[in-house]
Formats: sequence, C-alpha cells, structure tokens
Amino acid sequence: MSDDWLSRTYFKALLLVAGYALLAQAGTMLYAREAGASYFWPANALVFFVLSYSPMRQWPLLLLAVAATELFVDRYNAISLLTGVGLGLANALEAGCAAWLARRYIGQPVDLKSLKNLFRFICLVVLASPVLSAWLGAAALHYSGSAPDYWAAWNIWWRGDALGMLLVAPALLTLSELRSVKFSAMPPIRIVEALILVAGLILATPLWLGADLKIGTVAAGLPCLVYPFLVWAGLRFGIAGVAWASVVVAIETVWIMANGANPLVTAGSPVQDHVLAVQAFLAIAAATSLVLSTVVSERVRAQESLLLSEERLRTIGNIVPVLIGYYDQDLRFRLGNKTYEDWFRQPREARYGRTVRETEGEQVWEQIEGYVQKVRNGETVTFDRDMRPAGVDKDIEVTYIPHFSREGRVIGHYVLGVDVTERKHSVQALKELNDDLERRVSERTEELSASNQEFEAFAYTVAHDLRAPTRHIVGYSEMLKQRAGGVLDEESRRLLDTVVRSASRQAKLVEDLLNYLRVGQQAAKLHPLDLGALIHEVRAQLVTQDGSVARVEWQIDTIPLLLGDPVLLKQAFMNLLQNAIKFSRDAVPPRIEIHYAQLEPGVAAISIRDNGVGFDMRYKDKLFHVFQRLHAENEFPGTGVGLAIVRRAIEKQGGAVWAKGCPGKGSTFSFSLKRAQISA
Repeated sequence: MSDDWLSRTYFKALLLVAGYALLAQAGTMLYAREAGASYFWPANALVFFVLSYSPMRQWPLLLLAVAATELFVDRYNAISLLTGVGLGLANALEAGCAAWLARRYIGQPVDLKSLKNLFRFICLVVLASPVLSAWLGAAALHYSGSAPDYWAAWNIWWRGDALGMLLVAPALLTLSELRSVKFSAMPPIRIVEALILVAGLILATPLWLGADLKIGTVAAGLPCLVYPFLVWAGLRFGIAGVAWASVVVAIETVWIMANGANPLVTAGSPVQDHVLAVQAFLAIAAATSLVLSTVVSERVRAQESLLLSEERLRTIGNIVPVLIGYYDQDLRFRLGNKTYEDWFRQPREARYGRTVRETEGEQVWEQIEGYVQKVRNGETVTFDRDMRPAGVDKDIEVTYIPHFSREGRVIGHYVLGVDVTERKHSVQALKELNDDLERRVSERTEELSASNQEFEAFAYTVAHDLRAPTRHIVGYSEMLKQRAGGVLDEESRRLLDTVVRSASRQAKLVEDLLNYLRVGQQAAKLHPLDLGALIHEVRAQLVTQDGSVARVEWQIDTIPLLLGDPVLLKQAFMNLLQNAIKFSRDAVPPRIEIHYAQLEPGVAAISIRDNGVGFDMRYKDKLFHVFQRLHAENEFPGTGVGLAIVRRAIEKQGGAVWAKGCPGKGSTFSFSLKRAQISA
C-alpha cells in the first residue's frame, strides 16, 4: 500500500471520527429518558454513507475508528468500558453490513431514484442491518444492567437504528447530487420556493404538535399539516428535497416532544407509546415521501427519455431521404416526414385528416386500392408506383406495413417510399446495353462460326487433296526401292527410306486430320448402345491389326445401356485403346482396365486405365488439343490428333472428357455419357 493511500485513509478516518462523535452525542439528545428509548440514531447512517463511497480495503480501519469513537462517547457519558466495547462493535457491525448489502444488491454508488432500489434499501439497510446489531447491542446493555428486559432493549435498539437509517442515510446519499448543483445558476424564484418550503415545514411541525382541533367531543392534533410540504418537496425537489425535509421534520418533532407530550396518543398512556407513536409517524412520513418522490423521478425520467426518443426519431425521419407516412384505421393521413413535404411540395398539415381520394384523386386511388386492402388484411405489401399522376416526377418503391393493436387488429398502416427513379433509369440503360451486347455477341458468334466452317471446309479440302499425292509418294518410293535397290548405294537407300517414312507419317497425319474434321461435321444420332459389345468389337479389330495386342491383360466392367452414337463412340474407343496399348507396351505384362461409374442420376462415366508410362498432370490441359504431344516421336510415334478426335466425338454426344496420370504409374482417360432410360 502506498503512503498516499494511507494518508487519504487516515484523513477520512479522522473526519469520520469527528462526524460520528457529534452525531452520537446528538443521538443522546434525541433520547427520551422517561421511556428509556432513542427516537432515532443518526450516527450509523453517517458510517454507512462513508463506507458506501470508500474502497473496501479502507473498511477495516474506518470501522475500527467507529468502534473506538463509540467507546469514547460512551465513556464520556459514564457508560462502563465493557458495555462501550459491545456498543461500539454493534454499531460498526450494523454500518458495515448495511454498506455491504447496499453495494451487493443496489450498486455503487447507492442510487435511490428507482422503486426497485428504494425497496431494496428499505429492506436491507433500514430493516435487516439493525436486526444484526440489535442482538449484540441489547446484550451489552442487558449485561451492564442498563436494560433488565433484553427483548425490550432489542426492540428499542432496532427501532431507533432503523429510523435513523431511514431518515438520515437518504439525505447523506444525496450530497453527491447536491454537490453538482450550481446554485449560482439557479433561478431566484427556485431559491425563494425552497426557502418558503423550509419555512413552511418549520412552522407546520409545531402547529400540528401543539394545536388541537375540536371534532365533536374529541380533540386531536393535525399531523396532516406536514404532508403537503413533504409532497411539495418530492414533486419540486426530488429525492434530495424529500430526504432533507424529512430530517428537518424529524429533528423538530423530537425536539418539541422531548417533554413527553404527544398528540398521537391519549392522555395517561405509557410514555413508551409516546415514543413509538412519534417513530411510527416519522417512519410513515419519510417512507411515503421517498416512494412518492421516486415515482415522480421515474416518471420524469421516462417522460424525458420518451421526449428524447421522439425527438431522435423525428430528426432521423426528417433526415433520411425516404418518404414516411401513416394512415389511421379510417385511411386518413396522420403522420408524414419532411420528405413528404419535399416530394408533394406542400406542408404536411395540408394532408392531415384527409384520405388519398381527397388528396390525390380517384385515379390514384384505383391504382393503390388493391394494395391498401392487402395491408388492411395484415399483409406487408411492396410495389412500384409511378408518382407522376399525383404530381411528383418520381418512380418510387412503396412498402405498406400494417399497424396492429394489442388485440391483433389492424388499426392503421405505415407507408415507406424509396425513390427508385435513377435506379430504373440505370436498369433500363443496363438492359439496353445488354441487348446491344447480346446482339454484337450473336453477330460475332455467327461470323466466327461461319469462319470456322470455312476454315474446316478449306482444311478438309486441303487434307483430302493431299491424301492422293502422299499415297503416290509412298507407293512410287516403294516401287523405286524394289526396282533400283540393287544399284543404289547405301546413302541413297537411306535417303529413300527416309522419304518413305516421312510420306507414311504424312499420310497417317492427313488421315487423322480428315477423321477429326469428319467428326466435327457429323451430326450425333443418339440411341441406347451396348458399350460392352462395342468395346469387344474394337478390341478384336486391334488384335487383327497388331498381333502383339493379344498379350495385353484386360479387365472390363459390366456396362449398362448408355445413350450414344455408335460411329462416334467406336472412333473414340479406337483412339483411346490404341493410346493405352501404345503407352503400356513396355509394361510386364501390359494391362488395360475399363471401368463404369455413376457420376450423378442419369449420367455415367467410362474410364480406360493402363499401367504405362503415364504423364505429368501439369500438362493435362494440352492432351485433348490438335497436334499436342507429350512424348518424342522416336519414343512413341503418333500424329497428336487422336485425343482431339476423342474430345470432339464425346462432346458431340453431350459428354465431357478428362484425364489423370502420374509419370511411370500409368494414366486414366475418362468420359461421360447419359444413361439410357428403359421403359417398363
């Protein structure tokens, strides 16, 4: 702990000791000696107030100072040491428990401006805390012989301490509120009113205590004279006014009743009844006034909050660029924001109490009548409206929102209008732009399609025309080799072999290119196909063409009927199986698997998997394009057109192709087709 904390704690303890000593000594003056009872004990209220605004780490020192001060005051008043110790501990216990309960269940600082907090204060601080201290205090008095009857002493202690908390603690708690009041800025009439209130209290208290009112044969005091002033204090000056007014009334009442006179009891009754009557009057007056001022304070805060909320909503409603209105159950206009005025160019008051028919005419009413009926049936309705017939050059999006009563009946509806003029213009402009773009794309597509057709026709013509010369080159070269082979030297024969190989490759390339172009020009004719039979037919044809195919191991799944074109599918399988055989020729043994799988309802996938050299997946996008090769010609001869033919053939039938592979671990080429629907 720092020295600064210690110094502040010691200073606070010193002030508490001085204040407690004065109030404790004043408490002895509020003591009715004939009755042996204190009207009310104010000292503990001061301790409760100080503890409520102090950190709990300071409480031990402050409570110790309170107990020591009580012992000093008791010794000053000739009370025994042991009794003084008991009374000091009892008062410290009461104040500590009251402060802890208040901070635990009310909060810090202790605020009495709500009924919930006031109720907790009365139950915990006023009623419960003195119960705890009364056990110890009454025991100390009984032990010293000052109170032969323990339960009577307990009752007297509890009543005096409870009334002290009820009267003095609220007044002390308002000191922080009074500290923030700028009396210099207070209107003079307010100060005069406060002075008149204090003077009225001072005069009314002895008047009801000292004057009797003759009612028939009974003379009675006038305690009701004090209540108007307490009500006045509560209505005009809040909790602080009531709390301090109650303290003034209590002090003056006890001062005047010190001689034992009390108009609240009949003559000859015990003096204890005099004290009890005064305590009951002060408790009822203070509690009633506090409740009244709290209710008034809550209502004032609620009204201020409501006014502030209304002002905020009004400000927001006038700021937002949205039309806001309200029509009551008779379809009469009752509310509109500033946008309403701006759009219709007339004050809102000009529409108040009038219907749409009266303000905008029958034509507009006919347009919106159906929407009004829907919202009156409890539906939220949104629609677009052209406001030009109503004199507003705007297109708006209107929303009708029903207003329900607590019983669930529609008693009106709200109108929200958003200006969508610019948005409609933008949508129209965007539509025109899209239409123009679609037209241009269509034109470009047609031009591109025509260009592609011309190019394919040209390519087909060129390839077709090249086929015969290429065959002549191969044929004549073979004939020349046979006739003049004996007279040609080694180099000439090598050159002639090169011409034959190149021409043969050229012929193969031309043939593949023609097949590719034919596939593009051929229309697909789809019908149910038995792919198993087609696969076996292609495999038999490959074995006939190349005897080495016989050593390949095959695994072929059972495949259901699929929709396809037999010519196109045969060409696709021919190219895929030729590739699989070619690239797995070095495997021991070469193995080809043909699998079937269902991708989704109505769509199947066929996969051809081999255990050949595979490929790098980085180049998978090049596989199905014309003249794209991943291997050198001397390793695996080919034209680079076969997979392009496969892609075109499958896409013609509404399917797709893809491939997976890994270098040295084979590859899998797959394509999708629709399943055939077999009717029952």
